[in-house]
Amino acid sequence: MSFCVYTILYTLEDKKPEENEYVPMFLLWMAQLAKIGTATTITILVDSRTKKYLNDDTSFPVLYARIESNIVLIEFAPPKTHMEGMRMKYYEFDYEEDYLMYLDIDVLVLKPLSGLLKDSKDLYLHAEGAIEEHGYLDAVNEEEKQNILESGLKCGYSAGKFIIGNKEKGRALFKEIRAFIIDNPETNYYSVEQPIFNRTVIFMGSYLDIGIIDKSLISTNFHNYSDDTTILIDSCGEPGNGRRHLFKMINVVTYENISKSNIDNGYFMNLINVMRNVYNSREMFSDETGYCHYLRTILDVNVFSYLKYSYGNMLNEFWNNCAIPRESDRAIIFVERRCHVNLEFCIKNAAYFARGYAIHIFCSDANLEFVKKICGNNLNNIHIHVQFKGFGTPVEGRTEYNELLKRRKFWEIFTEEHLLIFETDCYLIKPIPDSIYEYDYVTSQWSWLPEEPGGGGLSYRKRSLMLEIVAKFDPSFATFQDCFVNSAIKTLPNRKWTNDYFIESCDITEKTIGVHQWWTFTRESHFSNLEKYITFAQVC
Repeated sequence: MSFCVYTILYTLEDKKPEENEYVPMFLLWMAQLAKIGTATTITILVDSRTKKYLNDDTSFPVLYARIESNIVLIEFAPPKTHMEGMRMKYYEFDYEEDYLMYLDIDVLVLKPLSGLLKDSKDLYLHAEGAIEEHGYLDAVNEEEKQNILESGLKCGYSAGKFIIGNKEKGRALFKEIRAFIIDNPETNYYSVEQPIFNRTVIFMGSYLDIGIIDKSLISTNFHNYSDDTTILIDSCGEPGNGRRHLFKMINVVTYENISKSNIDNGYFMNLINVMRNVYNSREMFSDETGYCHYLRTILDVNVFSYLKYSYGNMLNEFWNNCAIPRESDRAIIFVERRCHVNLEFCIKNAAYFARGYAIHIFCSDANLEFVKKICGNNLNNIHIHVQFKGFGTPVEGRTEYNELLKRRKFWEIFTEEHLLIFETDCYLIKPIPDSIYEYDYVTSQWSWLPEEPGGGGLSYRKRSLMLEIVAKFDPSFATFQDCFVNSAIKTLPNRKWTNDYFIESCDITEKTIGVHQWWTFTRESHFSNLEKYITFAQVC
């Protein structure tokens, strides 16, 4: 049972290939398909400019050289519209395999494709949603629509994944779809040609022997996902919104690859490839702030997904068998009002390496139950403070967080002298050393202000220092909570600070015990030293 898997990749005539976010998606799609090794031939229908960009400026030549499947590139002219580009999906080309399968590049293959087939059919389809929704019937007139609904057809078919089992009938299907598009050149559907695909499949129903792929084998955005049974996962989103698709797809690739691999095998190289593709997207952004936000958004989930796979079981076992002290002279402080996907890992990671510390969590009424569930059998030992109302907007979250940490009433809550501030884009890689207590304030050095103490997202502070600062300085002294402390401590000659233990925008060192969003500042040095950043250098 052999498969020819094909996809389309194009850049509109008035766009630049280097700005096309579907290009890195294609590379992820290609790498994942090659990893599974289920396709005898992989055929890519690609426009001439995008093909040149793939060969000149991406990792495609390396993939091409290493993939064992036959690779066929079919070139066409850059399309003027998305409909013109998507029409190439129905281009007739020769293939020798038993089955021809089309996959959008946001549909990832997790297991051999043969598992999708049952019996012998002309066409295998994914019935993905109620036929009256999502525009499945947009290409039919009202009379045709009424007839279809009265026929009892319940589901619309995905045009993003289908299998042709009969070459002759597959050609007839494609011919009808192309003819409709040619006859309706101004057609502009939200889901591009999917309504035309549905119209043609429905009207050719008596000619085609159609098989419906078992829904349990296909997951959409991780819904109904199963490690054991899921064969395809569709990272679907808004049609044409490449960035939204890319974010979702990276989540899938990260989880799926690291759930079956570790730092010693191919996924490590794949992770570097993802980082490099994102890193090389700098020209897409007009300012550094937007670019850094892009890096942080995409790579945060990659880094933490890897960490959760590598160390999640170890941290869970520790958490389930430890007793967090209710009273101590040391405490870890989390301020998080959202149901943040990293919060559980961060709490358990901090507890693992900062043993003997009490834990304080400042949450909202909206995520209180979420926090309690995370605490598990340590719930009664953890100090939970309902500080906020609702999840808040990003702006409200930042503003209220910074204001909170500049107020005396916040620091008076604690009885502990030694305090570790821990945001949800931080993690420790080593135990807290006794030498850190020689200082009053420990931060992450800022590469752009090396003489300043630095960032406070992951920071150690003495309670006595914070009480002294908030007594002497008004909150308006500085906008951001770490800038507030940085400026204040330099006026206090009896207080010591250092930025040797945590890193953010600077390179990791032997003294580093914890990191804060280093991926926001991705640079060339990270590619050769990545293992140091994502490995717990010392396991207790």
